[in-house]
Amino acid sequence: GLALGATAWAGPYNAIWAALLGLGVAAGRLVAWDRAGLVTAVQVGFVGALAGLPVGAAIFRFRDEGLPGGSDRAGLPERIEAPEIFRGGVRTGADLLDLLLPVQLTGGEADVSHTAYAGVVLVVLAVVAAVRHPRGRPILLGALGFGALALGPWLYLGGRVLAPGGAPLAAPAGWLILAVPVFGRLTRWYRAGAIVTLLLAPLASIVPRTTGRAVALAALIVADVLLCAPMAWPLWSTPMPESASLATLPETGALLELPPVTSGQPPPGAWRDLSALAQVVHGRPIGGAMMGLGVSQPARAGVAAVRELVRSGALDATSHEALRSAGFRYLVVHRHHHPVPPAGAAHLDRCLGPPVVHTESLRVHDLGASGAVAGCVPATGAPTGL
Repeated sequence: GLALGATAWAGPYNAIWAALLGLGVAAGRLVAWDRAGLVTAVQVGFVGALAGLPVGAAIFRFRDEGLPGGSDRAGLPERIEAPEIFRGGVRTGADLLDLLLPVQLTGGEADVSHTAYAGVVLVVLAVVAAVRHPRGRPILLGALGFGALALGPWLYLGGRVLAPGGAPLAAPAGWLILAVPVFGRLTRWYRAGAIVTLLLAPLASIVPRTTGRAVALAALIVADVLLCAPMAWPLWSTPMPESASLATLPETGALLELPPVTSGQPPPGAWRDLSALAQVVHGRPIGGAMMGLGVSQPARAGVAAVRELVRSGALDATSHEALRSAGFRYLVVHRHHHPVPPAGAAHLDRCLGPPVVHTESLRVHDLGASGAVAGCVPATGAPTGL
């Protein structure tokens, strides 16, 4: 039960897939009328629900409604047709051809792939195992169920929505959303494809009867992934963002970051949400992040005040005091994402003092330094920022 609850803290989708697997186990025990097994499944589910309750409460009560998982993003998503990148390029769900066919037969590989490819070798081995061992058939059935969910809300074939007679066809996830609207908060159904692989792997492992055959089949599975999955090799990568200097700042307090989010449309391999990732290293409070609860209102107001300072050279005492009262101690400018012109940098230095950290990617000012406590007005004849 505690392990089930821990999946929520590792990510909401992990908890959803684990819960669906748990429901499948409970349903199997119910059909077989295994009273002891059913009681155990219910107890595990109850403990898991209690352990994951804080995460669920945060998502439904505090998360910005415009973010993934929020109510504003709920419902059937817009239909997106992308035949040139349909193998992993549509993030709402997988294409009908994506689950099983090697990319050499279909084309349409995306630069950044969200594929649900299970692999021909793994699927064949799992089917052979299910034929030989009837007890493994419920697992294969569960894999089929998650494969159907991985298709997402709409049925795509070759990157285009199936629409016989002009009426677009909903996939199983689409019908689920219509029947239980809360499932409309899920926006990345292709991730269910990972559960397909996890369910098929134990089945495939019981097919070989000797160590030599096991090694050979494992090599075939690896080769299938490397050569046939619609993923560009080598995979995109990028170094961790600079954050060690933030971890060693001497004073306690939160970081006000400019820009407050760095998601947008980053190049392949770049970090979507730099602030949340850097926080794992420096451990300081931040004003919010796209992948968390959203940017707080005090942080939004603070960002607006700092941008006005960069533009005009003015920071009123009320805005500065509001920043300090909200717990912000340092201003962190991510220079690659928010370049500051020379005139704006001069305004920051004059009003907040020289930066305590100044590197190629970071510019950090101490909001507690003297100089802005009583407000800061433009110097006579000083140029303005852009």
